[in-house]
Amino acid sequence: MNDHAGGAWCEVLPGEQRERIHRLGLRILEEAGVKVDDAAVQETLRKAGARMGEGAGRFRLPAGLIADALASAPKTAPIANRLGEVVEVSAGGPSTFWSGAALRRVDGREGRAERIDSAWLARFTRLVSRLPNTTAVVGTALCDIPPRCNDFAGFRVMARHTRKHLRPLMFSEHGGSAIVEMGRVLAGGTALKDHPLFSVGYSVLTPLHWEATALALFRLTAGDGIPVMINSEPMAGASAPVTLAGAVALGHAEILSGIAINQLLEPGRPCIYNLGFAHVMDMRSALALTGAAENGLLGAAGAEMAAFLKLPSASWMCTDALTADHQAAYEKTLTAWAHAAAGVNVIWGIGQLESEASLSLLQAVVDDEIAGAVLRFKRGIPVNDEHLAADPILRRAAGGSYLHEEHTVNHFRTEIRPSTLSFRNRREAWERDGRHDAYTRAEARVKTLLAEEDEPCVTTEQDREMERIERRFRERLG
Repeated sequence: MNDHAGGAWCEVLPGEQRERIHRLGLRILEEAGVKVDDAAVQETLRKAGARMGEGAGRFRLPAGLIADALASAPKTAPIANRLGEVVEVSAGGPSTFWSGAALRRVDGREGRAERIDSAWLARFTRLVSRLPNTTAVVGTALCDIPPRCNDFAGFRVMARHTRKHLRPLMFSEHGGSAIVEMGRVLAGGTALKDHPLFSVGYSVLTPLHWEATALALFRLTAGDGIPVMINSEPMAGASAPVTLAGAVALGHAEILSGIAINQLLEPGRPCIYNLGFAHVMDMRSALALTGAAENGLLGAAGAEMAAFLKLPSASWMCTDALTADHQAAYEKTLTAWAHAAAGVNVIWGIGQLESEASLSLLQAVVDDEIAGAVLRFKRGIPVNDEHLAADPILRRAAGGSYLHEEHTVNHFRTEIRPSTLSFRNRREAWERDGRHDAYTRAEARVKTLLAEEDEPCVTTEQDREMERIERRFRERLG
């Protein structure tokens, strides 16, 4: 994995405003409470001091319970792959880019959408596995697998085609159990706590409702130190106040409740604070927007609230574009930049289009290029004796080129980032090569990457064992 520099460059919410939002979040949980649909989690909350609220299954969470949960939650979350590499994400730490989930695929530039099947997910996974700036592969919906089996069947598909970190998309409570079993197979006898090669997560139903599938997932994956992402997806103007501050406050309360539940189920479980999936409603079309400037602000605010709690954060680089085009490029650059600038640790969305409804091989290559540029800027300018280059400057003070300096040879590869898509030559060369635009070059890169020879990512025995697990859970689910 790449060692990306961390930290935030800008500030959306000054410190006093973060404190004010946090106080409101605590008040929301104490006075309004949160609806909890799982009987076992309800009992856990009762024993921890939560009080029954108005309405069935609603619990008011006292500030002390939340404080204890935050004290229990680790300040870092390990993101590992199967090559033995680990990135410890934390507030002020590195940014990483992940792929995304969707319902459909968009091939080429025409914008025609089709459902995603297992073969296409395998192809997408192979491509993402070869993108240098993308850390993890995220699961998705599959049209050729029964809906309740999508999560663990998709997990096996991804595991067969990449050694990168895996983030299955969860569809059923049993999926979590099956994936934990498969994860242990992939870990080869190593404890998952020591080898967190996959992570899980789920979204609250805004406003303030944890439904049964989410809670069962939290329960059934607890006990192994598996990192869990707590997602709030308020839609400003619809499921949340139209004012961004109000949407952030509601989302903050929801995430606090999810952290509390997970810490009660497994004290010390790594939790990733995710307000970056927040949306705003376009009042003209009544549709959720994902590529607007407001989405960048909400993701940045989420990172700052996570930093206030000293927790790692997540978000989504988004676009409302329906196909791989200029709108997709500029909207995804905006949201990737805004979130990385604010210090977000996990930025989803490599390859996504259509407000997270579609995936594109072509856009994935473009997005990885955007991620590489953002991460290079975030790495900044080291200032030390070696990088200040005093000796080369003085040697060439009377004139001459630095091209043949040993200092140049030693540093040009790390200082000047090459681009795989940008055309950086003279007009004559561009015309000679066919006057191709960046997306045409991206199409060629997709073909080149997918033409590379595949190496087995699992052993024969691991593959057979995961097949046995999948078959057993399919039979159980009917």
